[in-house]
Amino acid sequence: MSTETRPGIDLTVFSFVFPLVLLWPFVTSNSNVLSSVSLPGSAQGTSVLQELLDGPLKGYDLFIFDDTHSSNVYWNEVQTLDSTVIQTSTDELDPTKFPLKTGKNFSVIWLIDSNDFKIDKLIEKPSLWCPQKLVVLSLSADVELSKLIDTKAIQCSKFAVIITPSKTFETSLVYTTFPLQRNSLRLLGRWKVQSFEKEESIFIDRFATFSGSVLQLASWCDDYPQLYALPYPHNDTCVGSNRDALDIVSSHLNFTYNLEMEPFDCLWGSIENGTWTGMLAEIAYHGKNITINYFTIVLDRYIAFDSTYPHQAEAFAFMARLPKPLPKWKSVLYPYARVTWISIGVVTLLVAVMFPILTRIDVGDDSSELQFSKALLL
Repeated sequence: MSTETRPGIDLTVFSFVFPLVLLWPFVTSNSNVLSSVSLPGSAQGTSVLQELLDGPLKGYDLFIFDDTHSSNVYWNEVQTLDSTVIQTSTDELDPTKFPLKTGKNFSVIWLIDSNDFKIDKLIEKPSLWCPQKLVVLSLSADVELSKLIDTKAIQCSKFAVIITPSKTFETSLVYTTFPLQRNSLRLLGRWKVQSFEKEESIFIDRFATFSGSVLQLASWCDDYPQLYALPYPHNDTCVGSNRDALDIVSSHLNFTYNLEMEPFDCLWGSIENGTWTGMLAEIAYHGKNITINYFTIVLDRYIAFDSTYPHQAEAFAFMARLPKPLPKWKSVLYPYARVTWISIGVVTLLVAVMFPILTRIDVGDDSSELQFSKALLL
C-alpha cells in the first residue's frame, strides 16, 4: 500500500481489497480516494470515467472492477471528489465476497477491454453478483456488444448502462439493454456530460415492462393445488394457484406465456451425474424461461437457479412406526386404569369374606334396643 498527499486530496492506492461490507464502517462518505487502476492506453476512457464521477455518479460510493487485460498504462489524476471508491481486479477479487451493499447512491463500474470477460468465470451464480446500478465502461471499440449483453455479470442488474468507444467517431456511445425484447440493445446517444448529467437519464429501469414478450414455461400439471389439470374431458387445461398468480404478474408486466403439461422426460427436476433432469433441465438446456411448480430450495438448486421468495411454508416433523394393535382380550381391561382394577379386586375380596360372616351372626328374637343396635351395626 502506498500513500501520497496533495492539498485537498488524499490519494490511496489499494493493492488488495477487503470485502466492501467490512470496509464500510472505516471509510467516510466524504473521503476522496484515487484508485491506481491498470488499464490500456485510452485517454478517451479515462476522460469518460472522470466525467462520470463529476456528472451522474457524483457523490456515489463506487466499486470499480478492473476486468482489463493490459497493465502497462495507469490512470493518473482521476479525482473522485466526494466519493468512496474501492477498486479490485480479477486476481484480487474473492468470488464469495462480491459487493453486497445496495442503495440509491451505490454503483459498480466494470472496466473491460476485450471479449474475454474474466468475471464470468468467477460467477457461479449470477444473483451473487447483482449490483442494482451497473456501469460497463469499455476501453476498446472492438468489444462485441452482442457477447457482452449475454454475460452473467450484466443479467440481473435493474439499471445497466454500457459506454463504449465509437468505431467511426471520436466519441463514446451509450447503450442499455432490455433483455426480454426482440432488439434488446438500445442506443441512448453519444456520450456528453450535458446529456447525461442526471442519473435518471443514464439509469433506465430495464424491467419496468416485458414489452409483450412470450415466456416459455417448464411446467408439470400434476402439482395440486399449485398447478393441476382439470378432470376429463377438460384434462388438457391446466389451472392452479401459481398460474393465477402468474396471470396477475403477466398483466402488470405485459407478457404472455406458453405452458406445457409435463416435462420431456417426466422427471421433476434434480441433478444426476452432473446433469439436470426434468423441468430444471428444460430451463438449463432447452431454452425455457421459468417454472412455477413447487420446488424445495436445496443447495444444488440454489447455486444453479434463481428463485423467488417462498410464498408457501411446508412443515417437517419426526415420524415413528405405529405400535401393533392390542389383543382383543385386553379391550376389556384397557378402558380402566390399574388403580381402578386393584380397587375393584380389593372390594370384591372384602365382600367375599364379609358375606359368610354376616350369614352366621344370630341377631335373635330379642327386640330390645341393644339387639337392634347390634343388628343395625352389622
